[in-house]
Amino acid sequence: MVKIFLHVYYINMKIAKTTYTTKKGHQSFKAIPLAKYNTEPNIFVTIYQLEKRDLPFVTNFLKNINQYFKEKKIQDFAHKQVMEEAFGAVKAILSSDRQEKKAKSLLAISNMEPCGILVGNVVKRRTADNKLVYSSRKNNARKETELDWLTTWNPNPEQKMKNIGKAIASEYYNTVLNDGFRDIYVRSEVPEKSYAVYFYKSIGFEELFKERKKITKYQTNRYLIGNYDNPKDEVIPMIVTRGTIVKTKEKLFETLNRFKIESSSIDINTVIK
Repeated sequence: MVKIFLHVYYINMKIAKTTYTTKKGHQSFKAIPLAKYNTEPNIFVTIYQLEKRDLPFVTNFLKNINQYFKEKKIQDFAHKQVMEEAFGAVKAILSSDRQEKKAKSLLAISNMEPCGILVGNVVKRRTADNKLVYSSRKNNARKETELDWLTTWNPNPEQKMKNIGKAIASEYYNTVLNDGFRDIYVRSEVPEKSYAVYFYKSIGFEELFKERKKITKYQTNRYLIGNYDNPKDEVIPMIVTRGTIVKTKEKLFETLNRFKIESSSIDINTVIK
């Protein structure tokens, strides 16, 4: 539903084993750990699935992101927008009284610091016979879903971090297969040589040249595919099919030394500086 892009940026937010206190009291992070990845020598990234009781954490996290960009006067407005939209989408998903079980909100954490977020399988509409549609692509396949938001950042500028996007994407691939989807659609940013397009191609996506459309953004902050005279943005529609999803997931699992975490929801007290 939005254009997606992958950036690496220094965000000074840290999760530590202390209590995060606000004027309203204590907030805790209680997500479900899915797997741990060895993205680089001596660097490990754990992927968590956020759930409804994480709403207070997500709300405060989003609030602090805005404050950070404001105080530091960061001019990277595009990246700020994607982060706000991604966490805002998670907030909306967790706030809903009718949560869709297949909607995914994945958070990447390394060395107790957030470093990436992915939102996928957001329901786009219901059909006349009350079936859910997860892809915004016109004439989408019956078991097609959509990767809606993905962004990463480096919480420690003194230490290089790579493959965060691949780690969180490969875990998403695993959930997509478990949920019975066959294809994943994504609308990437332009231009063609942007890092985002290169990234998506590196994890199996292919461009849908015949379906390239222009989009425009309204005040509702929802991106709509269509033909407009003065569009503000343009996207590159891309798709990855089940066979490629399986191969890419298995390759990334091996390359990044994935370790599945057999655990239920855990508590991690947080502080955001």
